Amino acid sequence: MAANKKQPHSWGKVKPGDIISFKYNPKTSNKSTRTQTVLVLNPKLQVKLKNGTQTKHLIGIKLEESNAIDLRLTSKVISLLEKIGEFKTLDKKNNLYKLEIHQKFIVNEIKGVKQSVYNLIGKRELKKQYRTYEYDGVKTSAVYLEPIRLEIGD
Repeated sequence: MAANKKQPHSWGKVKPGDIISFKYNPKTSNKSTRTQTVLVLNPKLQVKLKNGTQTKHLIGIKLEESNAIDLRLTSKVISLLEKIGEFKTLDKKNNLYKLEIHQKFIVNEIKGVKQSVYNLIGKRELKKQYRTYEYDGVKTSAVYLEPIRLEIGD
């Protein structure tokens, strides 16, 4: 069997710390639909837009776009992320991991992480990787647990 195989997942099961991939076509740009790989921080956060309307967003740290690495998970980045949790192996053969975020940083599994997480890990290396996706736009796509290259001890 081939290693590095993504695993089908469902939007209802997406939790903070999951590393997922999905296809996304941003309404606000003329870019085509691309596959996004994201470390989820807020799976379905209610956001009030400038015009006053309420909408739900998926918020996370973008790791890859169309299989091109955006953020290398170096030991420096891993140690930043491990301020809020620890990486757990879900499936070693397929390189599936999640960041098990400490409970004290989680509001709940739908809203996701507290603001303090952004303050703790909001370093320059990660700040430019934060992304928000309209939940209505992502939920139309299939979602997968995505394999990543991560050098950690078990």
